[in-house]
Amino acid sequence: MASTTKPVNIYLDINIGDAAKHETAAAAYSRATAYLTACGSQLGLEAAAPEDLSDEGAALLQEAYAADPAWNTRGACDSTCIVTMLLTHHLGRRLWL
Repeated sequence: MASTTKPVNIYLDINIGDAAKHETAAAAYSRATAYLTACGSQLGLEAAAPEDLSDEGAALLQEAYAADPAWNTRGACDSTCIVTMLLTHHLGRRLWL
């Protein structure tokens, strides 16, 4: 009797780290980037990304964001690179069943 097995693709996603902390840090960094893009030139900040700012520029960005009611109600702003990284690895394998 011949075997009638068919290949089946199996995928496994592995996430290592604190997903909630990563989400919070990523959102705060995203707000800093958006604020820098929208208002950076008014503050004399010419960097393309928050991590490109000097320490003084980063402090100015944070202070200006905190004082701007049009932006600060959106949530916290963090101009540092995301240090709470979430490692994601995707494995794909073909199994014969």
